[in-house]
Amino acid sequence: MGERTAEEVADWITFVQMLIPEGLECLENLEESAEILRDNLSTLKGGYSLFYGLGGNVKAKILYTEAKLKRIEGLITLLKSYQESEELLAKKKEEEESEQRNKDVLKKLGF
Repeated sequence: MGERTAEEVADWITFVQMLIPEGLECLENLEESAEILRDNLSTLKGGYSLFYGLGGNVKAKILYTEAKLKRIEGLITLLKSYQESEELLAKKKEEEESEQRNKDVLKKLGF
């Protein structure tokens, strides 16, 4: 993979930031999809051990499902981290605004 210019990186970051709000709206569905994939993977692995002779197609499906599950879990982790950081930033902003209001009140009271 070649090196990226600062402009390319900035464009990529902007693109991802635009997608995150939509991703947050889909977070619950992503979590449900991950659970379904986990169940499917468990079933596939159980079936693979029973029908080992059919191997190739089942093993390929297992690998595909594992890869898909890892991508979805990574996306879920990213979205939850973003959501937590947004909540922390909102809380910090609220605290700063409250502190400023308190200072303004004290100033009006002559302290």
